[in-house]
Order: sequence, then structure tokens, then C-alpha cells
Amino acid sequence: MAHPRMYDDSNPIIKCLREVCLALPEAFEKEAWGECTLRVTGGSMFAMTDNNHHNSDDTTRNKSVGQRLIDRVVAYRTTLARKATPAAAETDSP
Repeated sequence: MAHPRMYDDSNPIIKCLREVCLALPEAFEKEAWGECTLRVTGGSMFAMTDNNHHNSDDTTRNKSVGQRLIDRVVAYRTTLARKATPAAAETDSP
């Protein structure tokens, strides 16, 4: 039996989480257990929503956890961008 959908696509935290995570290389979204999960090619999951999963009903905790995850993903994307861009100090200038 399929799980009922536990999240609301209009939730701004989920929208932001998707935007940040799906910008990562090889990332994709898959609904599992009624929750939004984010994975990379090969199927490894690196993020999952928890919107009253198993009646947790702790929306305050979920928002702070969601925000912390978004912050970590943004930091990771920044690190990737820095590695991909040659530093100005490394270029030869007369």
C-alpha cells in the first residue's frame, strides 16, 4: 500500500530546499514514504522532509532542521563554485 503524501508542495521551505538541492550535480527528487526525498545518481539519499512523519508533529523542529540543511547545501554549492573558478592570485600578471 502506498503512503499518503505527507508534504505540501507550496511550503516555502520545501520550495527552497528543492531549488538548492536540485542545483547540485546529479541530484534528483523522489517521493518515498509519503515524503520528499532528494538523492544523487545511484540512489543515495542526502535529504528528506519530515512533515509529521509517523505523527512527529514537531513543525518548529522541522523548520529549523530544514533551514540548517539549506544552509549546509548552500555552503557546499559555494565551495564547489570556488573550486571551479580559478583564483585571481593563481593567474600570471605582468
